[in-house]
Amino acid sequence: GKGAAKGALMGAGKEGLKQEAPRRLPQTQDVLRVIDTLQGRSQSRATIRMAEDIANQLRDGQQVNLIGHSEGGVNTVAAIAQAKRKLADEREGEIRDANPGMDAEAARMQANQEVEADMAKNLNVTLLGTQQTGLPDGPKYTRLANDHDLVPDAIAGAQDAVGQKGYDKEPGPPSPDVVHFPDVEKDEEDSFVTRALTVSVNPAAAHSMKYSYIPKMRTKEKGASCC
Repeated sequence: GKGAAKGALMGAGKEGLKQEAPRRLPQTQDVLRVIDTLQGRSQSRATIRMAEDIANQLRDGQQVNLIGHSEGGVNTVAAIAQAKRKLADEREGEIRDANPGMDAEAARMQANQEVEADMAKNLNVTLLGTQQTGLPDGPKYTRLANDHDLVPDAIAGAQDAVGQKGYDKEPGPPSPDVVHFPDVEKDEEDSFVTRALTVSVNPAAAHSMKYSYIPKMRTKEKGASCC
């Protein structure tokens, strides 16, 4: 849809990384690309770069804030998983070097626990109109979905198609409840009536950052800058 603007935004201090979301996720090629990513076959340079940046900044103990929208959200989840594997592999090597006689499985478990603890402390992820399940353990997640947005259902259907759980019956860690909302409140930029009507009758507007998710985040934070 016309309103599908930013795919993913990463901020850590003054550094940032943007990834543009495809504009027609329900189209066949976009769904196929999502399926490739869900199955771990994606070689997207943007996803690989994001994974490297996440790993680098977490190594430095920096706070990392990610916003993933639409297919950009799927790529964000994939990048987090890649970064987590990379950091866990590195940490496992360090643990085994320091403890030569340690059982390999115990070293791997300890490495995962330490990486997840670092992510819980420093990695915050907001997912907007995108993948809602299959999230790597560790980071703190916020999940938002407009009730008129068709894209989360399309992604959930793609997950079901590849044998992954697309819907939460009883959300639990690391996935908090999805915050559902029908419309958004008035802000300084747009007419409330125009935007509410547009979002309610136009799925593309319901999926958009401009008309749906950014206004929701602004009202959620009571006027605080969100991205």
